[in-house]
Amino acid sequence: RALHDYIADTRVVRVEELSFGRKFAVIAAGLLFPLLVVLGIVAAIAIPKFSNLNTQAAEGSTKGRLGMMRSALSIYYGDAQGHYPANVADLVPKYLPAVEPTGVPTLPPAPGVELYGAEVCSGPKGADIDPAKLRNTGKWGYVAAPKAPCDGTVFVDSTQPDTKGTPWYTY
Repeated sequence: RALHDYIADTRVVRVEELSFGRKFAVIAAGLLFPLLVVLGIVAAIAIPKFSNLNTQAAEGSTKGRLGMMRSALSIYYGDAQGHYPANVADLVPKYLPAVEPTGVPTLPPAPGVELYGAEVCSGPKGADIDPAKLRNTGKWGYVAAPKAPCDGTVFVDSTQPDTKGTPWYTY
């Protein structure tokens, strides 16, 4: 008897016994409902964290391609007895299979290389890139100025930040 049965002075009499299927359904519902609640909470926490992974993967791919280009430039520099190429396209096909677009997720795809001269060099030794002089094309930036201290520097021609808040040209 339940509490309301004692108060109302009533009784519930079940004439037939519950079938196995009905017992199983009640037990399954009692076990599955809390499990669904827990899964819903976990999904509400996890899905926003995973939604940013695609952007981070694209950024990692861009940084990887930048590393490949810098490695190819270093090998070219050694082969050319201390001279950088006039354009990054000169690295293809011997040092790089192709000059791929940057792939920065927040910018439209921009294939090619934006050439810069010595005017973009800044910093105490002139080896840094001056963000005020960039054209923000989203392409690869390349300094082709043999007398400049930043000659042979390749970078992403963008002052926009990545997901960590670091401007792209600083990589």
